[in-house]
Amino acid sequence: MRAHFFIAADVLPTRVWARGRGGDCPRIFFMLLAAMLALIPSVFAAETTVDARSMQQIYEQVKTPFKYGIVLRGTAAEKVDCPNVFRHHRKWWMVYIAFGGRGYETRLAVSDDLLKWQSLGAVLQPAGAGWDAEQAAGGLALVDVRWNHPATLLKQDGKYWMSYLGGAKTGYETPPLSIGLAAAVDPTSPRAWARVGREPVLGPLDSDARWFEHDTLFKSHILLDPSRSTGHRFVMFYNAREATNVWTERIGMAVSDDMRHWKRFGREPVIDNGAMFGILC
Repeated sequence: MRAHFFIAADVLPTRVWARGRGGDCPRIFFMLLAAMLALIPSVFAAETTVDARSMQQIYEQVKTPFKYGIVLRGTAAEKVDCPNVFRHHRKWWMVYIAFGGRGYETRLAVSDDLLKWQSLGAVLQPAGAGWDAEQAAGGLALVDVRWNHPATLLKQDGKYWMSYLGGAKTGYETPPLSIGLAAAVDPTSPRAWARVGREPVLGPLDSDARWFEHDTLFKSHILLDPSRSTGHRFVMFYNAREATNVWTERIGMAVSDDMRHWKRFGREPVIDNGAMFGILC
């Protein structure tokens, strides 16, 4: 669990993002996932290996050599994690999660310069009852991931969206965890986002859950796919963990045409570190 947020940047101001202690902000991950969409046909036709030269080229584009330091600090009693930074109405905004020992909640912060941030409070809290009674860890959906674009948010049905990790048990990521949706008319308002539906859209106990996701589902990223590489408008990538190996997470994929109803895509994970211990996110 990361305790602080840092700022990292390369030489172009449109490529500035928050950085967590354990790795770069999800915006980089958004962009890499967007690039994966072009590989979808070959990924499911056969196992695909990316050569070292291509990986180095990607690294050279997304690396962040200039470190500013902590911009949003946790405390001994509360940790902060998973910053999602976006541009809206000439300001920078950050959706992030906080864990105080009982469960996750999702918060909002604002900045004029990406360096000085003001936390505005919670925008998605545990429901208090039901499947997400104790956990609500959100991440923005439909971020414009085009390189050298200002990380604005896209709308669906006149609203802005987030997906979130939810669970009914207290503690740090206590399984089972599932994925739900929330939406808002104004993503910069420090008010609660509205949950979409009464049940999660994906969960480890679903009848179509795959072998690598029977224990719990973690963080998710939803992208718009204009080319419909999968035959669908929206693609979700998410972390998942199998019941027999709690040390290894894999990335699965789901698709949707309306953001509300999701179905799993393929039988295998799209990223799998095999027998190696480790976490993918």
